[in-house]
Amino acid sequence: MAKYYHEDNGQCFSNPGMGWVIHHDIRKGKKDANEPDHYENLDNVALLSWWAHLQREEKEFSFEDLDASIEKWKSRGKKLQFRISTDPMLYDGQGQGAPDWLYEKYGVAYQAVHEDGYSTRYPDYLNPDYQKALRRFLCALADRYGDEPALETVDLRGYGAWGEWHSGYQHPTYAQHAAALRSLIDAWECAFSGKKTLILSCSYEWMKDRNPPLHAPESYEEYLYWSGFDYALKKPGISLRRDGIGGAVKIWDAKLMRDFYESGKKLPMIAEFFNGYLIKNSPEGSRGYFVEDTVEEALLLHPNYMMLMWDSVQFYEQRPDLIEHGLKRMGYRLLPFAVEIPEAGGEGWITIVHSWVNRGAGRFCSEGSLKIRIAGQVTEERGFVPGELSEDQPRTYRTPVKVPEGLEPKAYPVEFAVCGYGKEHIRLPLEGRSEDGFYPVGMLHVREKSCM
Repeated sequence: MAKYYHEDNGQCFSNPGMGWVIHHDIRKGKKDANEPDHYENLDNVALLSWWAHLQREEKEFSFEDLDASIEKWKSRGKKLQFRISTDPMLYDGQGQGAPDWLYEKYGVAYQAVHEDGYSTRYPDYLNPDYQKALRRFLCALADRYGDEPALETVDLRGYGAWGEWHSGYQHPTYAQHAAALRSLIDAWECAFSGKKTLILSCSYEWMKDRNPPLHAPESYEEYLYWSGFDYALKKPGISLRRDGIGGAVKIWDAKLMRDFYESGKKLPMIAEFFNGYLIKNSPEGSRGYFVEDTVEEALLLHPNYMMLMWDSVQFYEQRPDLIEHGLKRMGYRLLPFAVEIPEAGGEGWITIVHSWVNRGAGRFCSEGSLKIRIAGQVTEERGFVPGELSEDQPRTYRTPVKVPEGLEPKAYPVEFAVCGYGKEHIRLPLEGRSEDGFYPVGMLHVREKSCM
């Protein structure tokens, strides 16, 4: 029995289903100041818009800007996320969410708010006309883009400021508030079910003037109920994001993301940073956080994706060390740290024992398998489930492998390839990757056949 031990080679590389995210304003001729001009180590783009921009007239959808943005980033080899809100986005001088015609034609009740420098309005989500129009819009969005392979996730931005699940329309009772949020979850889930993973912001209500008060639930159970998270997480295709890393995370939202990760669900989570790189890069930092602290807090919440920090260009240009560090630690980083290969007699079967660990903070969120290749012959180990590998929790597998016939007595390389995300061969932190995605992990020694 030969034993081979492997250490993480420390290299920075890209894999599907994870990575840094930049956001892109889809409006023609617009470029966000935080969008870099080059994209090394940036694999994902969140396309930002809002309902009123995509359905300016009741019977007419305006998807041309979204179509153009999708084609632009696909041509550059990027994966996509939808960052489209049906409540006010409060972005670039505008505060729209739902389109004006919904209020003017149907008289949907709303609450006018002046917030973060914007004057805007939040609709009564329980209004039947609102719900009908919302579902029609979401179904049109899902019908058009639900089968787009480059689109990996869709933010469920249906309630509150920026769609972040706080500070929206106030209903008079906890029961009505919970019912309203559940109706929004149902509308999004009905449209996108089985097509894309929906990402719900697990925020909390920071505003203290809510009635009934939503600011400080006394228990985790109250937090889950008031915000509809208990209901959302019963849905198989809904995951979480945290908007506000590095200065705004509290005990319950942190617990929710960690509980979700520990549940073993193979769905990606996303982290977005609170206020900017330039503030946190100052000698005083921000709320006791500096840039490094903020990145580490994000990684503690087990994300597969992290949005670039505000002041993205400066962060990206000035801290390539943190860009690489984040890329190595978020998502998954699968390492076969120990492989045991018995000697073979030239025919029959052997059992390869291999131990794996995930050095990443997130999870492999795809169906996957392991291929083992010896002398051109491939054995697939379907019992190897890469999504079961959680951070720094080793697992050991025993794989029967038929020795290829007719091998001469000598040593043959044993190679591993992990498959998933559309049968892509996933990069591992090992040396020697072949052109077709296999890595050498040891040698099979074939002895001469016995004459007995």
